[in-house]
Amino acid sequence: MYIKPAFKPEGILRKSAAKCPIGYLSAKHTKNNPLRPFAIEHSPAFTLAEVLITLAIIGVVAAMTIPSVLNHYQKVQTVNGLKKVYSEFSQAVSLSQLDNEGYEFWDYSLSPYDFFNTYLSGYIQLAETTVEEAKKDYTWLQSSGSEETGLWNIRVNSKIIVLPSGTQIFANNQSISSTDSTTKGFIVDLNGFNKPNQFGKDLFNININKYIGVNMHYKDDNESYEEIPLRTRDELINGPSSQNYQCNKKGRGMWCGALIMTDNWEIKSDYPW
Repeated sequence: MYIKPAFKPEGILRKSAAKCPIGYLSAKHTKNNPLRPFAIEHSPAFTLAEVLITLAIIGVVAAMTIPSVLNHYQKVQTVNGLKKVYSEFSQAVSLSQLDNEGYEFWDYSLSPYDFFNTYLSGYIQLAETTVEEAKKDYTWLQSSGSEETGLWNIRVNSKIIVLPSGTQIFANNQSISSTDSTTKGFIVDLNGFNKPNQFGKDLFNININKYIGVNMHYKDDNESYEEIPLRTRDELINGPSSQNYQCNKKGRGMWCGALIMTDNWEIKSDYPW
């Protein structure tokens, strides 16, 4: 009498084989040899030479793209930081006018530091830290890369006002400019004493003038804002400037903030970065 097997091994093996990835079962495993152990084929592997070539290509691509990405990031950070400081100055002036009349009536015979304390300090958030002693070995660079020596008196005689962001405001404690009767100027260092300490990159000039209010510096010392309401973009880059304030690789860079503002708060391709 024929007794039907309780199970069929080949059926189980076929079902198991069906669950395996295609190409991994050896052709030797067939219906005619159902109990033969699976012979797993090895997937293709990279050779050492192929791996090294791939890594070399990745390295070349990274070397070409990472500096560009970092450069773009630094520019964005600079613009955002400058725009924030400008906004804080503008808001402080607007709020101060509610208590101290319009800025055209303020006392511009005060030193920039006294002017700031009188009209702005109560309307702008300040940090509690001070950094007066840290500027002894501190130097500034022009946009050209040369050391800026023409403003040494401002750097040495200024009181440093610190914002919560770490931005430092240099406010001269002396009145020295012939335009002090109508303008108070401040030098802003967006990242404090950290490098590059260069005009156009982390150093910028912000003024408050009795005729136009807050502005990014765009005039020569012997000019008045009444005479020159605004400079063109080409003038900000190429001058002329009797003090060489223009924003290019041969200039001192004091007009770079005005150029960024003129370009709708953007650093364009012809900016001397």
